[in-house]
Amino acid sequence: MSLRDHVSVPALPVDRWVAWLFVAAIALPLVLTLATIQRTAADDPKRGLAPWPAPVSSWRDAGRWTPAFRRWFEDHYALRRVLIRAHGTLMLEGVGVSPSTTVLAGRDGWWFYTDDGAMDDIVSATPMSEPALARWAESLDDNRAWLAGQGIPYVFVLTPDKHAVYPEFLPATVRRLGPWRGAQFAREMSRRVPGIVVSLEDALVARKAVERVYHRTDTHWNARGAFEGWRELARWLQHRGVPVSVDAHEATADVVGGQDLPRMLGLETLVSEERLDLVPRTPRRARVVEPAGADIAAELGRLVTEHPDRSLPRMVIFRDSFMTALMPYLAERCSRCVFLWEKDLNPEVIRQEQPDVVVHQMVGRRLQTYLPYNPFRP
Repeated sequence: MSLRDHVSVPALPVDRWVAWLFVAAIALPLVLTLATIQRTAADDPKRGLAPWPAPVSSWRDAGRWTPAFRRWFEDHYALRRVLIRAHGTLMLEGVGVSPSTTVLAGRDGWWFYTDDGAMDDIVSATPMSEPALARWAESLDDNRAWLAGQGIPYVFVLTPDKHAVYPEFLPATVRRLGPWRGAQFAREMSRRVPGIVVSLEDALVARKAVERVYHRTDTHWNARGAFEGWRELARWLQHRGVPVSVDAHEATADVVGGQDLPRMLGLETLVSEERLDLVPRTPRRARVVEPAGADIAAELGRLVTEHPDRSLPRMVIFRDSFMTALMPYLAERCSRCVFLWEKDLNPEVIRQEQPDVVVHQMVGRRLQTYLPYNPFRP
């Protein structure tokens, strides 16, 4: 007879086992995270991640240590990407909804951005107010007048969001209640300040019947959509006597992983799309000179390109992220292009550069949240 026959060992209830397993599960990432403190403090191989905060020497410095630790913890939390991917997969595949309020999963593999006023723009419940329209018209007219005094043409390029060009791929649960603000803006500006605004919506809607002009899994237009935008802008420039031409390109396509929208959810490896590109028939000659060696697609606040043909016009371009795909086409037709990630004109830069043209580009959803700053009316 064994000892077990004489000793009664109470069995742990099932709920206790579940509780212990739950504690172990939530503690494991924390234990693994803390185990990396010495390695990341000495030599963190993950470039761009926050380092382990330096020790404090007094209570006065403690206030700076806490936010530094929080940044380190958020960057180095063990299994973070695994947990984010698991949560995203469960919500998207299991429940059929996006795990993030900044991304909207549409139909047939299309994804849409909903932050920065984009969701309000998708629904379009409220048109632009008269004061907002008046302020925009005043600002654009003042921009044109100041530049005209120096003999510089000025164009405001309104780029439509993907949901304005491909509304048919929005989820069935989303209803548009009114017209897109971009269409209202373009119509009103053509009446109040004619000749300034170039809206690309109609051209892109027409072009989508021929080929896809936006990425399915990215916020932005693809290379072919950007090229269509460049053609529209080139027509405006040519009409104003600016000597530009549109180069010939060959269409290419390849399959890539998910772009910026699934990347926000940690799901970029679980989806893919056909990337539609354009390759110039003759090698591009424009080069980035500031910052030296940077890629022309770099998301920088200031980027300058130069072309060996000095007879080409000089341009200053105020832009947002939609300009990135258009920059290679524009740079190839500029002797010098200064791209500035700014919403409003910067007169000081224009004085320094003395451009032949000023291009001012903005995506349509900004009309939901932004009113222009007018540097000429303090």
